[in-house]
Amino acid sequence: MRALFVLFLIIQSYIWPIIKELPSFAELEQYIHNETLVVFDLDNTLIRPKQMLGSDEWFWYYLNKKTDEYNDKQRALKEVLPLWQDIQASSSMQCLEPCTKHVVEALQKKGIPVMVLTTREYDFANVSVQQLCSLELDFSKTAPVKGFVKLHKIPIVQYEDGILFADNHHKGEALLHFLQQHSLQPKRVIFIDDKHTRVEEPNVLESIGIEYLGLRYTAADKYVREFDPKVTEEQFQSFIKQEKIGSKAA
Repeated sequence: MRALFVLFLIIQSYIWPIIKELPSFAELEQYIHNETLVVFDLDNTLIRPKQMLGSDEWFWYYLNKKTDEYNDKQRALKEVLPLWQDIQASSSMQCLEPCTKHVVEALQKKGIPVMVLTTREYDFANVSVQQLCSLELDFSKTAPVKGFVKLHKIPIVQYEDGILFADNHHKGEALLHFLQQHSLQPKRVIFIDDKHTRVEEPNVLESIGIEYLGLRYTAADKYVREFDPKVTEEQFQSFIKQEKIGSKAA
C-alpha cells in the first residue's frame, strides 16, 4: 500500500506543475539558482493603469458584459480589445510594487536572463515598450535573445528585445517554441503571473528537460477585489469626453 502511495506521488509530480504564491517581488531572489531564466507576465504583474478603467480586471468585466449582450464572444472581443488598447495607450501606468524596478534591475546586474511573456499582440508592442520605459523598466538588457523574432511554428507569436507577445496563445507553448527555436536550454524557468491558470501553462517545459517553477503573484488581488464597475463607468465617460476634445483639436 505504501509503495502505491509513493508511486501516486511520483506520477502527480509529473502531471502537476510546482506552483507557489509570491506576495511580493522582494521574495523572488530565494527561488533563483544558476542558469535560471526569469519570465514576467506584464498586466497586473509588472504594470497596471493608475485608474480602474483599462485595467486587466476591467477588460475581463467589460468583455463578459459585451459577450452577454451580444451572445457572441468573438464579436465582443473585436469591440472590447481595440477600446482597451486605446485606453491603455492614453493611460499613465504604475508598478504593482515600489520594489519592482529594483528587483528587475538587481537580476539584470547579476547577469540573470530576464524577459516578459504577455498575451498582448505584437501590434501593441510600441505602446508596451513605452509603458515599461515610463517606469524605467528595460527588458532588453539581459534578454535571452536580441532583436526581433517571429516564431516559425506559431507565426502570430512575435518577440522583440526581451518581450514575447503571445497574442492570446497558450503561454506555455509560446515559450516552449521560442526556447526551442533558439536552442536555449536553461536549467530552470521561473514564470511569474497573477493568474493561476496562466502560471500552470509553462509546465510543458518539463517535456524538454527544463525544471519549471510557477509563481502566482498575489499583489494584484486587492485591485481585483476592489474593482467597482460604477467607478469605471464614470472614468469611461470622462475618457470619451477627452477623446472627443482631442479629435476636435486635431
